[in-house]
Amino acid sequence: MHSEILNTYEILQYLRNFEKYLFFEYQPLVCLETGEIAGFETLARMRGDDGRIIEPLEFVPLAVEHGFITDIGYFTLRAACGYVTAATAAGLDIGYVTVNISAAQLYDAHFIEKLSALLDETGIDPRKLVFEFTEDVVIRYAESYEMINRLPELGIGVAIDDFGTGYSGLSYFDKLPIQLVKIERSFSQGLSAKKTEALTRAVLRLIESFHMQSCAEGIETEEQLKFFREAKCSLGQGFLFGAAMSEAHLLSNFDALRATIREKVVQWFKVH
Repeated sequence: MHSEILNTYEILQYLRNFEKYLFFEYQPLVCLETGEIAGFETLARMRGDDGRIIEPLEFVPLAVEHGFITDIGYFTLRAACGYVTAATAAGLDIGYVTVNISAAQLYDAHFIEKLSALLDETGIDPRKLVFEFTEDVVIRYAESYEMINRLPELGIGVAIDDFGTGYSGLSYFDKLPIQLVKIERSFSQGLSAKKTEALTRAVLRLIESFHMQSCAEGIETEEQLKFFREAKCSLGQGFLFGAAMSEAHLLSNFDALRATIREKVVQWFKVH
């Protein structure tokens, strides 16, 4: 208990100075048909004074509880815009960059105003941004729909994250301008069970029927890749394609990364 309290105290100290302790990595989203990189997800990480990496599951709940999450959200968004700016300056076509948006940001009355100001300041093409909202946010906070529906007016895409986590209520599908649905990783991990296979195929058909793209999270094996490609899933994300990487690493190695991923997908299906 003492260790847990001490750890919580340390994380809160880091959160009070989150600009010093947070860093960001980016994980590719890959087209399962061609092997091309469609975009990257922005992932926030925290590194303590002792060098230990503190996972989001440790610091995000505390950030929400103690009121840091809104400022962290804007800090993350600014970092993503910086990545887009750097990639554009380097002549790299990285596709779009996704950023998770919290419920607290949607309750910020100045959210659209702050977002517009950031787009003006950075000068990035807003079509390079896709905002991810978890299912619990869009289901529990239906009053946020008006704010979400304004995003396409700015050119920003909308995605649902962790679809199938137990909150599923499909009424929001035709009320929001969703272009991408990211399927929770438990579907990938449970494919050995026939019922999970059948359910996953049904989910993919449902997403397709609404003319949305699908993305399977947590693809780690060639068997999972084969299943989702044959089931007509649009995109994949997971360690099979690559772990999350720093901006500097991606900018220096983007062409090699793109070629490696494309070859891995294309060659695997040539062989099989």
